[in-house]
Amino acid sequence: MSNKRKRNQQAFEDLLLQKPGESPKYSALWFSKMAPDMYIEGYKDALELLVSHIEKKRANNAIVYPVMFLCRHSIELALKESIIKSCESLGQEIPKNVFKSHNLKSLVEDLEETFPGIKRDPNWTNNKNFFEKWESADPNGEFARYPRNTSGHSFKVSDKISISKIVKESKEALDTLDGVLAQLEDYMQKQKQNIL
Repeated sequence: MSNKRKRNQQAFEDLLLQKPGESPKYSALWFSKMAPDMYIEGYKDALELLVSHIEKKRANNAIVYPVMFLCRHSIELALKESIIKSCESLGQEIPKNVFKSHNLKSLVEDLEETFPGIKRDPNWTNNKNFFEKWESADPNGEFARYPRNTSGHSFKVSDKISISKIVKESKEALDTLDGVLAQLEDYMQKQKQNIL
């Protein structure tokens, strides 16, 4: 490990890791090689907590941005992991844009190419339309993350944003992608056991 990498690792540990004697109430296990599923679940859990809070206590309008970010990021991670697991299970090369892109439409295209069975899922057409509409309205997910786009222009929203609609459709899409991931995990386990 290079000296710079060691310094970065130490700075990271100093910033984030629990110190002796600190209360473990708000700590979590940190794995040196985090499972992608944990990231997906973490963002989905954060979304559930935030939505639960909104339902119990009327929140201000600004809460829409973190809700949208959590929805979109959970979906993006689930799409990417589905593509990666599909490629790994079939021995295909992972498309390069999977690691760089935030574009839901291109990720959907990659998933359909690497895992054509997704098209048979009865919910997929609705999920795909939802992803494409979201990408069209908010290219690369900038709206939920920043007050201005990369050109410095403010985003314009003419109507009220329905948090409940975004959350409902996001959950439905995530359920579909959870099913895809479960199928791929099962397929990979069978491959390992030479059942296939």
